[in-house]
Amino acid sequence: MQNPSVSIGAIDFVGPPHISALEGFTYVTVTKVQGTTATVQITGPDDTEESNEF
Repeated sequence: MQNPSVSIGAIDFVGPPHISALEGFTYVTVTKVQGTTATVQITGPDDTEESNEF
């Protein structure tokens, strides 16, 4: 089995080219990884645990 290139808890910097629902670039935390798909949540000092997942 091949290890994923991202792991749960990793922080990444993404924007509209990566996630069309975003209005600008922001930091996200990886919350789930399934195969080649990662689910992320916006992270930062003003965000809460209820922030949207993408």
